[in-house]
Amino acid sequence: MKLMKSLLAASLATAMIQPAMAYEEGDIIVRVGAATVMPSDDPGDVGGAKLEVSENTQLGVTATYMFADDFGVEVLAATPFNHTVQFEDGTDVATASHLPPTVSLQYYTLKPMEALQPYAGIGLNYTEFFNEKNKANAGIDELTSSFGLSVSAGLDFAIDEHLLLNAAIWYIDIDTEIEGGAADGTELEIDPIVWMVGAGYKF
Repeated sequence: MKLMKSLLAASLATAMIQPAMAYEEGDIIVRVGAATVMPSDDPGDVGGAKLEVSENTQLGVTATYMFADDFGVEVLAATPFNHTVQFEDGTDVATASHLPPTVSLQYYTLKPMEALQPYAGIGLNYTEFFNEKNKANAGIDELTSSFGLSVSAGLDFAIDEHLLLNAAIWYIDIDTEIEGGAADGTELEIDPIVWMVGAGYKF
């Protein structure tokens, strides 16, 4: 009997000190971290020559507003990503920067006494390319902007009732077209996987 009382007391004490990350309607969660864009391995080709797009890491920021206990709307933003388009042999074709703001509807599986909180989302991405630079004298003028769907998943780990650690991943449908020069009209299916690892705060 004494052992059972001791075990019960220990269980209650553990439950009381375990951080809870239950999100409620009206909460705002801001997450900041290192975001890496990893483009598709086969974005396109010019005259049969395969093209590649380099990956890049920047500062990523997400802000989520919980409009219900189980659902939130997230906005993904970042400092501009910089990429090099090149042929498979390493010859540079062009460089460009882009901003990929993405808005997602998220679903949270809320379990108030658990420190780990997974979530999943589906959303819409808009990618704007800018600062394009021709690197192969091919007459490239610009890359067109892109609209596409995204799917995402993430995991929060509660440090306390406000601070958290976060890991998240997105797959984003990003398609652009080269305008100008010999490659005019060439489509690039960038379709990246985006990773972000960082920390956050629940307001």
